[in-house]
Amino acid sequence: MSTKKVTLVYSLKNTFVQRDIALLEKMGYQVLTLQAPPVKHFFGFLWNRLREFFLGFFMVLQSQAVFSWFNDYH
Repeated sequence: MSTKKVTLVYSLKNTFVQRDIALLEKMGYQVLTLQAPPVKHFFGFLWNRLREFFLGFFMVLQSQAVFSWFNDYH
């Protein structure tokens, strides 16, 4: 039997994100994480979006569920 996987996307690894990771692991899930840190420089922003798109694509294909914590720019 294979372990169920979930993808968790977040911008900063705050306490509530760490708790969610621990909770999901305690529930028996393998947690794939994708950190999307806020970058205001144009090329850094563009690089992060491309990286997130490709990594996220493959992570989502492997996962049974996807969670996202406030993953946007204000």
